[in-house]
Amino acid sequence: MSVFLEGCHRGSIRKAMLRDHFKLIYDVYQDRFSLYDLEADPGENHNVYGTPQAPAGIAEMEQDLLRWTKQSLAMMGARVAQGEALDISPEIRQQLKDMGYVQ
Repeated sequence: MSVFLEGCHRGSIRKAMLRDHFKLIYDVYQDRFSLYDLEADPGENHNVYGTPQAPAGIAEMEQDLLRWTKQSLAMMGARVAQGEALDISPEIRQQLKDMGYVQ
């Protein structure tokens, strides 16, 4: 089972996925992943993405997170385009525009 999370950090949209004891984070604006073993590193201090500590199923996790990210951004963009009030910063609104989700 996977749990999906989203938020903003330092002006960038971040999407995350929890599976087993790993947390995969995707920084949308920087197009970059990070991965944390929450069992060994609950403070998320040591990024194990691209290291031997990464789980064997990391490629599947990436695909699942990217698929959900695309759907989530499209829905967020549609809500912004329709004029719905969302609690997002001007920077995030501009990022959605830059990525083509809002005109």
